[in-house]
Amino acid sequence: MWTYILQRLMQASLVLVGASAIAFGAIFLSGDPAPMLAGEGATRQEVEEIRQRMGFDRPIYVQYLEFARGALRGRMGISLRHNEPVFRLLAERLPATLELAVSATVFAVLLGLPVGILSAVRPGSIYDAGGMGGALLAQSLPVFWLGLMLILVAGSQLRWFPISGRGGVEHLVLPSVTLGTYFVARNARMVRSSMLEVLGQDYIRTARAKGLPEWRVIGRHALRNSLIPVVTLMGLDFGALLGGAVVVETVFAWPGVGRLMIQAIYVKDFPLVQGAVLMLAAGFVVINLLVDLTYAYLEPRARHGWDLSS
Repeated sequence: MWTYILQRLMQASLVLVGASAIAFGAIFLSGDPAPMLAGEGATRQEVEEIRQRMGFDRPIYVQYLEFARGALRGRMGISLRHNEPVFRLLAERLPATLELAVSATVFAVLLGLPVGILSAVRPGSIYDAGGMGGALLAQSLPVFWLGLMLILVAGSQLRWFPISGRGGVEHLVLPSVTLGTYFVARNARMVRSSMLEVLGQDYIRTARAKGLPEWRVIGRHALRNSLIPVVTLMGLDFGALLGGAVVVETVFAWPGVGRLMIQAIYVKDFPLVQGAVLMLAAGFVVINLLVDLTYAYLEPRARHGWDLSS
């Protein structure tokens, strides 16, 4: 068991190192960042002063090692726009992003699971056609377009829900539906596919031959065994929701990490952009690690040498 966990931890560490390198190196993709920070009308002396103050005159590897060392200690520099520690700014916005991601996940599970189960139990029926047709449509809708349509119809015209900002539960409805619609469709299709495979197994036919009620065959035997890949997908979806929240937070003026990062990009606040990218990447890696360990616990064949006796 511990060998398996150690292997996954090492893989997660390597991914984090790669993510930190990308977050650090992104500011150099367009060339020397010092002239961009100084502005078009800056003199050569002003550009040189900014280069020295920001540490851009040092070797790249030295800058990266300092950046990585600071990130491990929770020190990601000072925001150029807010003049506050980057870690503090991100920590203040992270709860809003997590709140949005969790609510979108709950929406995707509560709607996606029943649709997938009903489609699998009644294959070829009108329920199956309607559910899978709706899932295909939901996966085809651009997130920003869906958000704007919900704002226009449910927010501005019908006035059912607030169209921007963070507050009570009513503020969560439109952003959560916008962010979670794609994952509702994917969950429904995954549940249907997994359940259809399980329903064709011999032990399902045996359970029915014993005279067990259909609801018990579906709920206790088929659904339980078909949820293993679904649980894995849902965990990965939550990590994707953290990154995908950038667009939704911008559309609905939601005060999360994604919106803060977009604002930082506009004003060339490089330390804040680096910190936000690294935080979102770290969250995705940690969630993937937890999902991997959970899947290995649920599916012994995936453990690759995980000894239960240890």
